[in-house]
Amino acid sequence: MPELKEILTESYRKAVTDYFDKNKMAPDKDISKLSHAQQEEAIYQMIVRYTSEKIGMIEKWSSTPLDELQGSTPAMVIEDLRELNEVFDVFTHMASFADEELPILLVYKLQQFGSEAVTRMYQLALDNKEGQPPSDYLFSAAVSALGVMQLEECVVRLIELADQTTKEPQLEQIEDALKRHRERAVEPLLKRLQDAKWSKTDQMLLYALAYGAAEAKDDRVYQMLRGVFRALEDKTTPILCFGVYGDGRAVPMLRSFLEKNAHNIPDRLFHEIIGTIRSLGGETEALEQHHHHHHHE
Repeated sequence: MPELKEILTESYRKAVTDYFDKNKMAPDKDISKLSHAQQEEAIYQMIVRYTSEKIGMIEKWSSTPLDELQGSTPAMVIEDLRELNEVFDVFTHMASFADEELPILLVYKLQQFGSEAVTRMYQLALDNKEGQPPSDYLFSAAVSALGVMQLEECVVRLIELADQTTKEPQLEQIEDALKRHRERAVEPLLKRLQDAKWSKTDQMLLYALAYGAAEAKDDRVYQMLRGVFRALEDKTTPILCFGVYGDGRAVPMLRSFLEKNAHNIPDRLFHEIIGTIRSLGGETEALEQHHHHHHHE
């Protein structure tokens, strides 16, 4: 008789496959004749639709009774699991074999076990950070769970993971998970970045910090961004951070940097800064004309 974890994984895979066989991920209309901006918009809309439909499809799977579960639904049997080991077993099995991100109700179930579950997810990510399949699925699933469980301890563990991996895709996944914590990530990140040397990992963490503090605002974050902007040779990260943090006080600093350096910075960086000044509500026309004029002398 197949085990519970196998029944759940198979039925989940089947639900996902059936759904995608019927609903191809494609834009509503032929987009080849649209302008570049309209094409981007159409693709963005398609992804939004795809994401919300997928959530609906997973909810339907979780609340549909299955014969193999004696008429129980996946949601009921997951809720009935009493031991962390059982939940963990289902989690790792589904992560290895389901080819899809895991149903969120499994992560909510994990969260009921609090700190102990956080430690298990951290350990699972750590053991699989070298990332060949299926271990990369396990790493992704564990990091994603650390992003969904609403506990500050998850943030601390994600930061520890970031300090123990150097691979770009892994760091990006950790950044996404940290961003999901928003304000909850601010204190632990400020603490971790206090004496940072601004390695690649530090810069990733800084971006997660700027993102997390954007809604509530925190002057310590703004001061840190200012310091990093002044200290770093490559200004790209702090500029992106100013953009997501969204504090208009950065405008005069960015403008004066451009006025002094417009002619000896790469075009890409120039436009990045112009875009950030604009998004922060600053005026850029004079700067652009000056730059344009200089280029054509």
